[in-house]
Amino acid sequence: MNGQITQPAPAAAAEAARAPRTQPAVLVALDGSAAAAAAMPAAQCLARWLEMPLHLLHVATNALATPAVQHLLRLDDDLNLDLATAPMVELDVRAGDPVTEILRAVAEPATYLTVLTTHGRAIEPGRHLGHIAEQVIARTMQPILLVRPEAAAAAAAAIEARRFLLPLDGKAATARALGRVTDIVQRLGGSFDVLFVADPAQLASAAPAAPGTEESGNLGIPRYVDQLQHEWPAWIHEVLAHLSACSARYPLGIPARVHVVGTAGMADGTVAAVVLQFVADHRDDVIVLVRRSRLEPGRAQILRTLLDQTPCPVLLTGASGRTESRVSEVAE
Repeated sequence: MNGQITQPAPAAAAEAARAPRTQPAVLVALDGSAAAAAAMPAAQCLARWLEMPLHLLHVATNALATPAVQHLLRLDDDLNLDLATAPMVELDVRAGDPVTEILRAVAEPATYLTVLTTHGRAIEPGRHLGHIAEQVIARTMQPILLVRPEAAAAAAAAIEARRFLLPLDGKAATARALGRVTDIVQRLGGSFDVLFVADPAQLASAAPAAPGTEESGNLGIPRYVDQLQHEWPAWIHEVLAHLSACSARYPLGIPARVHVVGTAGMADGTVAAVVLQFVADHRDDVIVLVRRSRLEPGRAQILRTLLDQTPCPVLLTGASGRTESRVSEVAE
């Protein structure tokens, strides 16, 4: 394999810690399994489009020499890294708990975007979100692109097409979490389908709130969903102003199409069903979601359903800031 593969020697570890990476990079975690390796095509595509190095992270239970790690991860043969699209590739081998070490790597300032598969080991359709991926996404606010291994063949093509579906609930905290995501979409030259789902809960939230009970900057959906012609033009401008005011990054020239879809007529009447049908009808390539809980039991049902069923990669980020404790009480 050609390119730059580095693994700090034990004596150099302290020196490496004193000189952290400064160049933004795309991080992908590999455990040697076929399922984890399925994230590589999307990670390589992102590194190429973002013009960033590709940082390969492997967490071992014990120290391994670089050639042994290369063999374990099948870097030379099965993965067949295209160094023309990722001119600098770094292999980072760490020992310890995989969740802890992945979180440390994700939190490093040089990690611009992380790519993970939803589970490791074998590629088996129907498998749910794995323990390591769940623990990582539950404990970081940084953006992570999640790829289902059985749908990985289309993941790189999805990045190439760069049409992002952005379901919004109108909450200011949700829009505030989109800063890095909008930066990613802009760098990729992508566009947004902004989707508001008119379910009963959101229609109720569109009603005027009691003074002092509603967070400043929240956005309601049009009350007369079946007569959008009365409110649609002004409301589209309101949506873009909401995103711009809350995220401080939007629109930055990112093309956007705004949609409102009701849950009526869906098989199970859920928001997840609406999103899945919208993806099928509009051929969106990547779904953007904001995590507003820590994935406790009974929470994040929309996120879990989409990760289990969508053919698209999911670009996930976390809500943070002064309202984090409040919004974390709301299931996805």
